[in-house]
Amino acid sequence: MGDKYIDEYFIGLLESSGTIKVDYLNEYKKHVKLYICLDNNESNKELFRKFVYNIGGKVLIGRDNKFVV
Repeated sequence: MGDKYIDEYFIGLLESSGTIKVDYLNEYKKHVKLYICLDNNESNKELFRKFVYNIGGKVLIGRDNKFVV
């Protein structure tokens, strides 16, 4: 997959299955977190690995090993 395709796919997935969280640390600083939660299977893990490689971030396995975040 090319970088442009990864970016477009990431945005679509964020819009459908994602959450954006903004923490206001003070008047001038904000901490922005993007969460996407999918079922824990090998194809979703591989998809997240590609996101981390191309975009950055972390991959976590959560909720009793049922979801990839």
